[in-house]
Amino acid sequence: MLYSYAGHILVIDLTTGNIEKQELNEDYARQYVGGRGLGARYLYDLLKPGIDALSPDNILIMMTGPFTATGIYACQKYEWVTKSPLTNIYLCNNTGGSFGVRLKESGYDGIIIKGASNTPKYILIDGDNVDLQDASSVWGKKVSETQRAIYEMTKADTIVCTGSSADLPNPVKFAGVYDGHRCSGRGGLGAVFGSKNLKAIAVMKPNKKIEPKIYNPSGLKDELSELIKDIKKNEVTGEQLPKFGSIIWMDTTAQFGILPTRNYQDILTYEDIEGKIDTTGYGKKVVKSKELKAINCLDCPILSGHVVIPDHGEWAGKPTKGPEFETSWALGANLGIIDFGHIISANKECNEYGIDTISTGVAIGFAMECRQKGLINDDILEWGNSESVIKMIGKIANREGWLGDTLADGVRSASEKIGNGSNSFALHVKGLEVPAYDPRGVWGMALTYATSIRGACHLKSWTVAAENSKDYIPVSTEKKAKLVKDIQDLRSVMDSLIVCFFAGRAINKDWIVRLVNVVTDFDWTPEKLDEIGARIYDLERMISVREGITSKDDLLPHRIMEEPLNNGQWKGKKITKENMEIMLREYYKLRNWDENGIPKRSV
Repeated sequence: MLYSYAGHILVIDLTTGNIEKQELNEDYARQYVGGRGLGARYLYDLLKPGIDALSPDNILIMMTGPFTATGIYACQKYEWVTKSPLTNIYLCNNTGGSFGVRLKESGYDGIIIKGASNTPKYILIDGDNVDLQDASSVWGKKVSETQRAIYEMTKADTIVCTGSSADLPNPVKFAGVYDGHRCSGRGGLGAVFGSKNLKAIAVMKPNKKIEPKIYNPSGLKDELSELIKDIKKNEVTGEQLPKFGSIIWMDTTAQFGILPTRNYQDILTYEDIEGKIDTTGYGKKVVKSKELKAINCLDCPILSGHVVIPDHGEWAGKPTKGPEFETSWALGANLGIIDFGHIISANKECNEYGIDTISTGVAIGFAMECRQKGLINDDILEWGNSESVIKMIGKIANREGWLGDTLADGVRSASEKIGNGSNSFALHVKGLEVPAYDPRGVWGMALTYATSIRGACHLKSWTVAAENSKDYIPVSTEKKAKLVKDIQDLRSVMDSLIVCFFAGRAINKDWIVRLVNVVTDFDWTPEKLDEIGARIYDLERMISVREGITSKDDLLPHRIMEEPLNNGQWKGKKITKENMEIMLREYYKLRNWDENGIPKRSV
């Protein structure tokens, strides 16, 4: 038997309306754990290479992990996997909220969704009773409207849904899926929902919770009493995140000299942002509210989310969840806007339309530079113009006008349409827009972006803190391949169990092994964890290899590779093709991939 699993997968075919409750594959669970790894294994089996990501042939999978619904702190998230319409390769998204816990309590470790409905639908899960419901009344609605309407119709305990951007005949390629105030934003998961005529999934509170059977219940209780102490005494999870959330990394990134602005043309120093969009500036916007727990993940002791009040636009004066660091960079610092009032409002606009804040901000930054260089005409699209940003968010979300429609497909596609050398400053890897850390001042992140399993991503291997410790030189190739691989493998396991990225500051590798061995009979060691992490990463790479990905795609944008930094402590630094090749050769060797970046092991 499998300890700590529900033991079943819900399989829904939207084309036929057929709904099945299937037994979980035990061998897969032992080899690929859950969440990201288990989802990838099922996707590998079910997804036909070469299909259109927005066709009925795409497969949409959501998976919980063996830590879900066990009471382990900060482990209540879940994972989505599919083929991305933005990148046309494998996509995995880790998401907060309550949906994963409620699904597992209903008796399911995950959901596999196939086909496409002819009419708008939402899925209603009430234990063994699972139905496809008419979603015509909420089709085209924004996120909060949809959540409110479906709750009024069903009284569901948890609802995940898309916004209006996913419901367009041609969905925005970076539309997301929302669980309350939490978002699965990257890569266009919401667009896949929309292409299937799927608006939402709602889970009723079970009359009788199906609790996973724990291998060693008394051992788990003892471990949890120690774990909460470590979470509370850790400086990041016990002090900084509860007070300022992920905005703490705005300070760090600026202090390390890697906070880019104006589409990576320049660097912002800490003096540029101090008291404005740093933790001090953010703290001025945070308000006390009874909604604090509601905007955080279920039963989380860290409470990294905060309540703020927008002071611009349609949502002015209405309490909402504060922006994350990446959002604050993409819609703020990146665009030359050093004002949290604007950032909060822009974040709310994106979340209501249901579009990824990083891709949106980077797309707008790309357009601003195109305008700066005279490649497009838009009189108000200027650096630092917050009004133009709010307007452009609406245009992208609605595919309004030529520019809105063009940017809604992402910067890779936009640069192909605009041409005139704009690809040299189109900031993406494999089609996924870059996040906030300028790799020219932290070279491990260059390798991270180049080899991340879903395109430019900081979450699968965040090397910034390690590279700025005494053990590394940030602007050096030395030891970076092993650092990136080790973090990628660990993160693969964490996303499969599932352990929150933020909580990983306290829940380290030793803690993970201890917890696995009390909730399951897997009998892990640190070496076993490493082995499983590498297995998962190889599997994910193989999914994209089947879509045509090779070493030629493990590249960075021209600006990051060949243009030196103009200012800051790393002025004059660039990555260069030669340095990337040094890191990639070592990385492929450590991974046992061939010179074309293809894993040698069979799946």
